[in-house]
Amino acid sequence: MIIGITGYMGVGKTTAAKIFVEQGYKLVDADALGHELLKDNEVKQRLIAEFGQDILKRDLEINREKLGKLAFSKTELLQKLNKIMHKKLKDNLQKIILKNKEEKISTIVDVALLVEFNLEQDCDKIILIKADIQNVYERSTKGYEKKQILVIMNNQKLPQNPDFVVNNNQLIQEFKNQIMLIWNKIKKIKKQNK
Repeated sequence: MIIGITGYMGVGKTTAAKIFVEQGYKLVDADALGHELLKDNEVKQRLIAEFGQDILKRDLEINREKLGKLAFSKTELLQKLNKIMHKKLKDNLQKIILKNKEEKISTIVDVALLVEFNLEQDCDKIILIKADIQNVYERSTKGYEKKQILVIMNNQKLPQNPDFVVNNNQLIQEFKNQIMLIWNKIKKIKKQNK
């Protein structure tokens, strides 16, 4: 079974995905795949052409922090970054998801851009995690300013009909308990479908 987990930054997607991994699911992390993609020579050259040499570290690899701060400062810059990254990232995600589906590997896909990548039809169930904007600000520890967080959020679509919605505005243990309830429901669905 392929489970897609989505929501804005700072809502708890990674924490929820870890709970599924602890229950035996294989993790597909879109952020990690995106970080790997920064090492792709074609992607790297296009990013340098668009954002300049300042996004490079001393070892000539992309400085993710600099690139992120620059790209997330304005909607048009984020759209330029997305134009370079999204096609390859989506293709990589779909290949992994389809391979895992064929091999019947229970998979949790942690992907903020589930709708943008049109992955809804590739997932058997979708979990949407939400949180109040103040909690999102407080949890976004990557050093983003509020304006940057809003740019990111305003350029993200959330699924219209997720199978499960979790509001993560409470203590961490309550949130984990909610995710475990969902895992139990999915486990029952899997048993029924066998």
